[in-house]
Amino acid sequence: MHNEDNNFAALWSHTTPRFQSGMLRTCFLAAAAPVAAGIHTVAVHGLDARLLYTALAMTLSAQIISIFQLCSSDKNRQFLTKASTPANEDIQKIAANIFSKAGLSPRLKPHVIINDSRLIPMDGRPSVRERNARINWDCSAYVYTGAKGPKNDRIDIHIGYKTLAALNRDELSAVIAHEAGHVCAPPDDLYFYIRPLNKIAGILFFLNLSLLNPFTIASAAAATWLTRRQIGATHKLIEERADRSSLGLYPHSEGLSRALAKIAALYRHESSKAHLTPGEFLKNELYQLWNLTAPHTHPSDKQRTKHNEIYFIESVKFHKLHNIPSATGPS
Repeated sequence: MHNEDNNFAALWSHTTPRFQSGMLRTCFLAAAAPVAAGIHTVAVHGLDARLLYTALAMTLSAQIISIFQLCSSDKNRQFLTKASTPANEDIQKIAANIFSKAGLSPRLKPHVIINDSRLIPMDGRPSVRERNARINWDCSAYVYTGAKGPKNDRIDIHIGYKTLAALNRDELSAVIAHEAGHVCAPPDDLYFYIRPLNKIAGILFFLNLSLLNPFTIASAAAATWLTRRQIGATHKLIEERADRSSLGLYPHSEGLSRALAKIAALYRHESSKAHLTPGEFLKNELYQLWNLTAPHTHPSDKQRTKHNEIYFIESVKFHKLHNIPSATGPS
């Protein structure tokens, strides 16, 4: 590893007090909302057998639905697992240099994989779920932060072939740096503790619907809304932190913003191409309606552009101050 890379890894912080305080705030509010609504429900209705049995039945139902959804998602993911190929040597070098600059190498080695659902031909007309899975597979960019391989040292970075075709070299480098940022600054443990609260708040809401009390229904609905909002805010902070790491590792003023905008546009374009039957259209609309109630996990393009401008200036000043070359990709 070059001396400049060692300087960067030692001096650049992948988190800030703002991110840390934001995580604590959002996690506290996400936990406090369902607790307060639960106390209100018990205070109004009492802790009788009917309430406990209803809560238990709804919890079991929610678990069964979650297992079914997880199995369906895993089935689609396993179906597409073989629809990928290693990226070319040039892209692998870009990732290796970014990981080296981040101080992740030689402990962790990046392996860039190109997702391509065309490698598994469709057997007839795909279902709405399979169509959406193929769009996600071909138009995405994501990283598995858990190390793999015989020596437990490999990090897989997946990029859809349509995403790859849409990006130029600077944009691709910025996206790889963003995914490396997730490895440098993985989600805090608090985030994994609060994720189940989304389900708990939903169960509490439906429980109060069955009790037919408008006051507890209102408090449970408010708790569900606030919990989902705070979980979404927590995830947005994680994504913003990875954006900041990306601009630290690869300080290109417009590369990351352009890449993110292109990926979002690609999703919209591919989703609009499908010719759905009336039944498929209804299923898709219900799916989109459900997504509107789910936590938003990524900042908006406008928010990202605003923050990225700040982080770009911060990164350029940092590189100049410590005399660190900004380029990470091979020449």
